[in-house]
Amino acid sequence: MWCRSYRDHVIMAFPSFDTATGLWAPQANISWVVGPLRESKFVRFSKRVLSEEEAVDCASRAARTWVNKRLRSSHNAPPHGADKLTRGVRPSVRGNSMLTFSRFKSLMLRSGLSISEDRLQKSYAALVELRRRNHCSWAQIKTKMVDAQPMTADPQVGGLKTKVERLPLSMRAWRRII
Repeated sequence: MWCRSYRDHVIMAFPSFDTATGLWAPQANISWVVGPLRESKFVRFSKRVLSEEEAVDCASRAARTWVNKRLRSSHNAPPHGADKLTRGVRPSVRGNSMLTFSRFKSLMLRSGLSISEDRLQKSYAALVELRRRNHCSWAQIKTKMVDAQPMTADPQVGGLKTKVERLPLSMRAWRRII
């Protein structure tokens, strides 16, 4: 097993020998951290090569390409018509980047919610799991979160502010909002 770090992902190459063809099959396990959780994907590549070293190199290159595509897709442009949905929302909420735990925590605390770190982590983990199961992008999740929360005028912020009544702690509770 060969292990490499690339763009906050860990790539472990697992070449396997195909006895039917006498060739090596490149494959890799790719893992990354999402808030308090670790996600991973085992990827098999169709190309076959003559040696184990070639299989490792091929798996590493293909896995880096997979990571790049994954990161690009998490930074997609918002869906058509999303600008009207997010008008008046602060850029940190409207942004297309991944909603990390620290951003999630910042948004929740900025909304006036007073909650423990454990409950924030539990809520974030439930949101991440719902996102994974529903195959949503982070941009879609953030847009739905903003749309679901009542907006109040806040003269100190100079515009609109999201007001959170209470924090969902389970996937079921998040599903009602999103």
